Amino acid sequence: MEKGLHIQSSSYVSWRKDIRTKTFICISFMTLHVYFLHTCIIPQGISMAVPAFHVYGHKLQCQIMYSTRRLPGFGLTDGEGMEMLWSFLRRFSRVTKEMTPSHRLDLLTDALLYYGRRKSTDLEVQLIQRWDKAEKVWSLAEEEISAVRKEAPMCISERDIQQWMETEIEVAQPARLKTRPTDTVPRWKRNYVMKLTKFNHLRSLNQEYPTGDETQLESDLQAIERHYGIKQRWCQSDEIFQSTLRDLDQEVRGHLILQAQNEARERGSLFST
Repeated sequence: MEKGLHIQSSSYVSWRKDIRTKTFICISFMTLHVYFLHTCIIPQGISMAVPAFHVYGHKLQCQIMYSTRRLPGFGLTDGEGMEMLWSFLRRFSRVTKEMTPSHRLDLLTDALLYYGRRKSTDLEVQLIQRWDKAEKVWSLAEEEISAVRKEAPMCISERDIQQWMETEIEVAQPARLKTRPTDTVPRWKRNYVMKLTKFNHLRSLNQEYPTGDETQLESDLQAIERHYGIKQRWCQSDEIFQSTLRDLDQEVRGHLILQAQNEARERGSLFST
């Protein structure tokens, strides 16, 4: 087992050394996660993770790929530094609600300064306590795994367990790297046909006075027609309307099929684990 040193703050950072004694950083910080996700560039030596309690609100693939309980180097650290800080500040709500803004700011500033000093002063004690807890959890996990292996109807080796973990990641990987189907219908055509269909439906109700929705749809349709040079409004019998409607139907069907495939892959991963 490779053990590491974990330091938790409002932006969680954990330092550890690998077998080659090369230091790298594991950061559980959602701002960086979003930045690296959009830029598609994750610097070498940085491992992204979702905090332990928040990860259960994500999809199964995200839990497998980014849970702190599944990534090496994070150990038992939950990454919920900000939540602990908010829990500490919650007790001041009854006091500060009757204060002026300036007094409230002074009190919360003093509370945060105290919180920071306490965290830095108790750092050594916290590290020792977490180290002891990690060793106890490791021993307990070893005992439970050994008991399960003995009760299994077949021989299970460490290699089998490692292979199951690798298979689980492989199942989640395609869903994480999936590419969305390209839209075959231009966005303006999609909006124009959908708004026109809804507008014709409201007109068919034979209302004496136009409703607010009908007036808004008429304004939107006129704006699209002016912008894209549509001199005559499309009719439902026109070929361009029918072809756009067919393409839009095929596009929606493709999205639904892809969604069903992803959900089937997720359910299959649940059944296999």
